[in-house]
Parts: sequence; C-alpha cells; structure tokens
Amino acid sequence: DGGVHWTPSAIGFEGCGCTGFAYDPNNINKVIGIGVNSWGCPQNGIYMSNDKGLTWETIMQTRICGFRDLRNQVAFDETSYDETLKGCMTIYWSREKVNDDDARSLIYRSDSGGTKWEILYDSGKYANGYIFVNAKTGAVATGNSNGVHISDDKGETFKTVMEHEVLALDYVNTRPNNLYATILNKTTNRYQLA
Repeated sequence: DGGVHWTPSAIGFEGCGCTGFAYDPNNINKVIGIGVNSWGCPQNGIYMSNDKGLTWETIMQTRICGFRDLRNQVAFDETSYDETLKGCMTIYWSREKVNDDDARSLIYRSDSGGTKWEILYDSGKYANGYIFVNAKTGAVATGNSNGVHISDDKGETFKTVMEHEVLALDYVNTRPNNLYATILNKTTNRYQLA
C-alpha cells in the first residue's frame, strides 16, 4: 500500500538488526538480508527469504558487527537469470572489516541463487565497501577506502579505476555504465562527486 502500513516480518531472522537488504530483480519474492548486532553475535550473517521477507532462513552465520554500517553491500547479478530458479543465480556480498586484523573482510559470491556462498580469497583490497552489479553486462563494481574497482570476471580479478577514498557509491539501473561516487579529495580536503 505504498508504505502506509507496516508489518513486522522477522520470522526466522535471528540478527538483532539488519545492515543490508537486496531483492532479486528477477524475482521480487527473494530477499537477502545481512543480520547484525552492535557486536559479533554468532547468529549474525546472511539470511534469505523467498516470500518477500515474511519468513527467513539462516544461510551463513558470521560474527560480524554491523554497528552503523549503512553500505549497499549485497548485489544480485541480473544477467544471471535462471529459468529453473526463476531468479538470479549469482549474488555478491562485500563483508565489513571488523578490525584492522580482520582477514575475513572479503567478497563472497553465490552461484546457487543464495543457498551456498564461496569466498573470493583475493578480494580483500576490494571488500568492506559498496558493491553493485551492472544490469546489462554483469560487471561487478566496488567502492571502498582504496578506491573504485571493476571486475569483468565475476569477482575473480579487479581493476582499480579510481584511487580515492570512496565515502558513498551508487548505481542507477537505467544508466548501467555510470557509477556515482562521493570521494574525499585529499589535495583540497573536500568531498566531491566523481
């Protein structure tokens, strides 16, 4: 009803909060949510719903924190549509960095529609930031404190296209080849749109 009425929908969602949601652009019933708390609880991690968020299933538990983490950190690859699944096969998650020694801050990928996830082990430099997938080409874009990075091979390798600290990154489906980044220009010490 356009947001006039709201109903709780946390059946099976055990995280005390959520720091990221994404829905499957090819199947509006499927939603991925990242369950968090202000500390690394064992019930935090990836949750999936196949009924528009009415009920949830724990997919992968991780001891992430998520305190004030407002990044767009989950992205569906619209080009990976599978007729049998009636939705996207490939989904990405850019895991947060809990502390400077956190080697688990990597990009995770599911090629099973969200039921199983694998770690992209060489992705540490590109994780802990925003993540988007080009709706036409399937290219993965990330933005974090190291800059803006693009992958044309499902996150196996990345190319850095801009070396500025990214404070926000966004993508518009109607203009899939454009990324919009808010960066800190260290020369002028000012924020700017790039």
